[in-house]
Amino acid sequence: MYTHHKIIIIFVMLGICLFEATVFAELVLGANTSKEELINEQASFDAQIIQKKQSIAEMRIAARNALMNEKTFFNAQSIQKKQNIAEMTVVTQTKSMPINCGVGAGSTNSSKNLKGDAKTLNDIHHWFSNNQQTNTSGLIVSHPDDTSFIHHNGIQQEWAKITNNTQAFTYDQALAGIAMLNQGDIQGAKKIFDFYYSEWQKSPATFEGFWTVYNVDTNVAWKRYEWKKGTGENVWIGLFVLQYKNMLTGISQADLDESAKALNLATTIAQWIGTLPHHNGAVAMSVDKMEAGKPNFGKIYSVEHNLDYYAFLDLLRNPREVYYDNSPTTFNSKFSSL
Repeated sequence: MYTHHKIIIIFVMLGICLFEATVFAELVLGANTSKEELINEQASFDAQIIQKKQSIAEMRIAARNALMNEKTFFNAQSIQKKQNIAEMTVVTQTKSMPINCGVGAGSTNSSKNLKGDAKTLNDIHHWFSNNQQTNTSGLIVSHPDDTSFIHHNGIQQEWAKITNNTQAFTYDQALAGIAMLNQGDIQGAKKIFDFYYSEWQKSPATFEGFWTVYNVDTNVAWKRYEWKKGTGENVWIGLFVLQYKNMLTGISQADLDESAKALNLATTIAQWIGTLPHHNGAVAMSVDKMEAGKPNFGKIYSVEHNLDYYAFLDLLRNPREVYYDNSPTTFNSKFSSL
């Protein structure tokens, strides 16, 4: 019996020892795990510190570069301003100097410059004249070397092709006509005048403005890049017509008749523009018309067009600018009908 109890006690003691050993092992293992976690946390923290230091360094470099770029920019701006001021000073001094036409010191250089300018003007006028002579309409092709094309109403057939080198824009005709007058080419300017006068005479009682563009081939006049009648181009034709009239300074019956034709046409243009929509004194760009996919120019007002219209009316109403034959009575009767 005693031996039996002793054996039991021994087993109990062994169990206690095993339990204590297990607990101790777990404590040791837990301690090691906590140590590893601390090490990992420290490493992570150190990595974050390094990343932040790197980011701060990169920000400092970026800021320094930005300051350097800004400094370079402002230095460039300063240089440009100085250059502009120098150029303006030279231009101002040049404009303030009297033009020497061959008398006194420096006459050689001055006369060379003047001859060069005259040659350039003559060359441009020669180009206009040659352009005008390539067709029988009297108009000048706006883009004579441009062989690009569009198709009438999108019809992909040869007969519907409209090439750009057949188009004469009304705005260009007006300016080219004024340039011809400036060169003393009355006959060249008359060809342009005759074309628009003839267009007006096709329906003088129901005139509704000139088209933006015409085809120089009158056999296919319908082949146009645009089908629009606007304020701007009609104003400029009016300005050209009045300048053309100013050049008719003769007293022959032919000159008087041509002058009357020019005045009638200019007056008719002004009257038509007067029928276009107006708002607060300004005239619209065209008639009030809605078309699918297109803006309604009758509700759009252009500063440029109204400045042109102002100049046109101012020239039309001033007898001293329009008349050389001292007949303001005829003029006033025309202007009062506007």
